[in-house]
Amino acid sequence: MAAGTGLSGPVGLAPGQDWTALAALRDAWRDALKGAGAKRAALHFGNTFDFAAALLGCWAAGCTAVIAGDATEITTALLAGRADVLLGDFPAGGPGRPGMRTTWNEPPFAAPAPATHATPLPPAVPDLPVIIFTSGSTGLPLAVEKTWSDLGNEVETLEAVLGAGLSGARVLSTVGHQHIYGLLFRCLWPLAAGRPFSDRLIRFPEELAESLQAPGPVVLVASPAFLRRLPEARLPEPHLPDASGATVGFRPLTAVFSSGGPLPWACVPACAHLLGADPVEIYGSSETGGIAWRRRAGEDPPWTAFPKVEIAIGEAGELLLVKSPHMKASKPFATSDRVSAVEGGFRLLGRADRIVKVEEKRLSLTAMEDLLTAHPRVAEARVLVLAGDRDTLGAVLRLRDSAIPTRGSEARAALVQSLRAHLLNGFDRVLLPKRWRLVETMPANAAGKTALAALRSLFDPQVNPVILETRRLENGAAVLELEIPAELEHFRGHFPQLPLLPGVVQLDWAILEGARLFGPFGAFRGLQALKFQRPIFPGMRISLELARLKDKSGISFKYDSSQGRHASGQAIFTA
Repeated sequence: MAAGTGLSGPVGLAPGQDWTALAALRDAWRDALKGAGAKRAALHFGNTFDFAAALLGCWAAGCTAVIAGDATEITTALLAGRADVLLGDFPAGGPGRPGMRTTWNEPPFAAPAPATHATPLPPAVPDLPVIIFTSGSTGLPLAVEKTWSDLGNEVETLEAVLGAGLSGARVLSTVGHQHIYGLLFRCLWPLAAGRPFSDRLIRFPEELAESLQAPGPVVLVASPAFLRRLPEARLPEPHLPDASGATVGFRPLTAVFSSGGPLPWACVPACAHLLGADPVEIYGSSETGGIAWRRRAGEDPPWTAFPKVEIAIGEAGELLLVKSPHMKASKPFATSDRVSAVEGGFRLLGRADRIVKVEEKRLSLTAMEDLLTAHPRVAEARVLVLAGDRDTLGAVLRLRDSAIPTRGSEARAALVQSLRAHLLNGFDRVLLPKRWRLVETMPANAAGKTALAALRSLFDPQVNPVILETRRLENGAAVLELEIPAELEHFRGHFPQLPLLPGVVQLDWAILEGARLFGPFGAFRGLQALKFQRPIFPGMRISLELARLKDKSGISFKYDSSQGRHASGQAIFTA
């Protein structure tokens, strides 16, 4: 892949993010890695431009890049033995990294002054490894080894099949660049094709509408979870510019891509209407790379395999990847997806590993989720098996309306009864979920996928908030999006007529999450600047911002919501 070779012009949308600046920063990382004799470097940057420079610096240095899914202390500990240097947003110091030499948040060598033109990369070793991690949606993330040749082949495939008409477009994204989908569509493909990308991650449809006010064509790299929220979003109608160049609303998008999971048909018309483009779905995985694609102009068009990708159907109806330029395999790779061959390609029939047995009866979790989302109150559903003396089903639902009935209320009981009656149209009574959870937002990881561990945690004894999202800020701080379950144990008796989240619980959460993100603290010394301004009630969505103090003596914390500041302060510890 010859990304950036001899090019000039913008790479990112922020000022100064051009090819010459990228080449200078890339060369600084190359020199640092070569000077340290590093063979494997772990990368995590919130900024896509900085990430691209470090990744290309690894390539130029002949160093294996290990792309971490996040920069938490747990992930950093998992990288021990896989990397001898950490680049980017990792916390400095701390235990759990035997054999790692250092952490560089920026190149230790100054970047040379940008030249008139970007200097070309040296010839790349085609089989130089790049390690990525699966999204962890069904368990702990697993390391997957790709090569620069695999990634380059896939970028060339994407441009050949899907690149027509995208010239001059800027790339916006709702997914991070730390996983395979975002790595390719948000970073490497735009780099190779000369399309500038935005460092700003689009999190809500309303943010997208703001970003579309600027002139020029736009490509949106989205997750299915983001597109599922479009029907409920209050977006202006897209309009083409008039003769004077003025627009009302925003310009329709040039292309919308979706990958990482099934895209329900119900949200496709809204996507086409509100964004002005039929979504293009990509089917694949971290292990396989892209396998097939389809444009969702209809309810269930067939999938078309990418060029040079050979597939077959196994004896159990599972899709077999026989050969692909996007992966290295000595034998066919068996996916967990069942398919049927049709004229022009194949159709997906659901995952084979989502067929379970409950009360000795076979059940498709996917089929139950599909029926639940056909209920007029349900926007999104996830069903999972809850292990115990007798396995039962739990259902997690996001409702179409924003009002979530509180646990134990008559409104909630009536809703559950309606849902159970609805499921009896397709399932035996013995198979119906025994436990129900209603959420404002489905827990999702950085790849936009719903993580099974996060879903299971909703059914644990509730002593902690539901962590919907964790993101690192450029200054090293972290922001956690929390949902406060109504059934928290801490609400019992505090107070019977008006349940409030105790201040001591807020302090406990801040300290526990701070230790998880930044490493363990010493002995507790005290609190400073402690304020409780607004109460936190059951069912609220709260942002918790945590930051290490400059002298490393503790952390600062802030609890905020749409209502304003709820609490803030500092927790101080010994060294």
